[in-house]
Amino acid sequence: MKRLLLLLIVVLSHSSLFAEVTPARRYLVATRGHLRAARIPLQDLDGHEVMSFRSVEGFAALLTDEEVAVLRRSPNVRYIEPDYELRASSTASNLPNTPAIDRLAQRTPYGIELVKATKVWSVRSGQRIKVAVIDTGIDSSHPDLRDHFRGGYDFIENDLVPQDGNGHGTHVGGTIAALNNEFGVVGVAPNVDLYALRILNDAGSGNASSLIRAIDWSITNGMNVLNLSLGFPEPSALAEQAFQRAADAGIIAVAASGNDYADLKADGLDYPAGYPTVISVGAIGSNSVVASFSQRGPQLKLVAPGVAVSSSVRTGTGAVADVELRTGALVNAKSLTGSPLGEISGDYFNAGRGRTQDFTSEAAGKIALIERDGLSIPSDQRITFNEKTRNAKTAGAVGVLIYNNVPGSFSGTLIGQTCDATGKNCTENAADLQFDWPLTLSISQEDGLALRSNPSGAISLNARASDYGELQGTSMAAPHVAGVMALAWSVAPNASASQVRDVVISTAVDLGEPGLDTVYGNGLPDALAAAKRLAPEQFPAPPARIRGRR
Repeated sequence: MKRLLLLLIVVLSHSSLFAEVTPARRYLVATRGHLRAARIPLQDLDGHEVMSFRSVEGFAALLTDEEVAVLRRSPNVRYIEPDYELRASSTASNLPNTPAIDRLAQRTPYGIELVKATKVWSVRSGQRIKVAVIDTGIDSSHPDLRDHFRGGYDFIENDLVPQDGNGHGTHVGGTIAALNNEFGVVGVAPNVDLYALRILNDAGSGNASSLIRAIDWSITNGMNVLNLSLGFPEPSALAEQAFQRAADAGIIAVAASGNDYADLKADGLDYPAGYPTVISVGAIGSNSVVASFSQRGPQLKLVAPGVAVSSSVRTGTGAVADVELRTGALVNAKSLTGSPLGEISGDYFNAGRGRTQDFTSEAAGKIALIERDGLSIPSDQRITFNEKTRNAKTAGAVGVLIYNNVPGSFSGTLIGQTCDATGKNCTENAADLQFDWPLTLSISQEDGLALRSNPSGAISLNARASDYGELQGTSMAAPHVAGVMALAWSVAPNASASQVRDVVISTAVDLGEPGLDTVYGNGLPDALAAAKRLAPEQFPAPPARIRGRR
């Protein structure tokens, strides 16, 4: 150990010799024996941002290629790997769409019913189980989360306030633990102790080193269940060791399988879902059919609801929308991401598909009714919601109502993205974020065709702030499983982590091909079946009915 410390002091104290040769990058360095950064003089670590770990023998640091080469030659260094970037595993940015959800009444999202969580609540609903959401943080002031929020840590700002600046972690937390009250939504296990470990920034990205630190914190603070709605495509050996330590400490880790199957067209999970000690979760819809984006493979353990999932978002950042017809009837609508809140009333007109040529002088001061482009339209002729709405505004329309091209409703965004060559690292277009969009809502095909058949008269578009919203992705599937783990464990608090894990998997409802498969894993978790298996005495069979003689 002394030799390793001496080597690091020599390498890091002479970093100025290498600074002009190659730029420093972050690496994970696996060592033989623990390295404690505090034992190295601070002047020798200046600029290297050394980060040590508890659960694994190693550290993270900013190193040049030359420094990496020196460290690789040390017998006290086992290996060096990149400090991999990880990202939130949802397929869209925060969509502020919350049909029929606001502060007036509680709604039970379909996923809560699908995993049969409500059937366990009469016995237990998550009490005394500690669940940590490792994500973008949680809005601790949210009315559906604050009463059971127990704190955590922010590994980006290095403080005790893991506040969510993105919304992803708050949405995940709501699926697990939204309170069973008279408003909003309800989670799978509404009485767990909820913690937030912020390792993803406001853009939804972070690093493996912060993930390992979050595992360290979880072990030290006695967490029972971890939810990881995030991932990176390459495996980190040091992170895998950290998850093994967590499993050894009696912690159940649940992670999203990833959302790139439509692009990959091949088996393969993101990590940490791909590690053997982690419960990997794919996404299905309300019809129990796998989502097209959901990554799959032989390591897949379970699937859960991950399509159009309603849950909590940062307070006031969601939107409840509707359209009031001239008869006074209300039509459910969704606010497109980027659309302002407010109310617009006026006559509407049929603007076809929203192309430039579809608008005439009659658009001025009116609401444009526009059809969504579908697959029947050649790809080079389709235009985005962004283009349709910009065309409407240019023509003088004061509001936009886009109806679906297939039965049912849909979510959408006005904000375009710029991505790198891989198509994965994307940022929202600044010009779209700053554009003065008109109020823009989406409605179902059925409602749109009904309006188009009689294009006259006044209607009102309304979008008001909400604390709830809709997202999709394996990010949304994982917390359903984390919630089931916590719910079942609360019924049998003396059970071991491995018992709870095995029972939830073995009692899952088989989907797809019979038995374990690469698309659905072991199937959809059944909270009631798992709870009954773990604690049958808590669920006595109803007395047999005795038929009387006539």
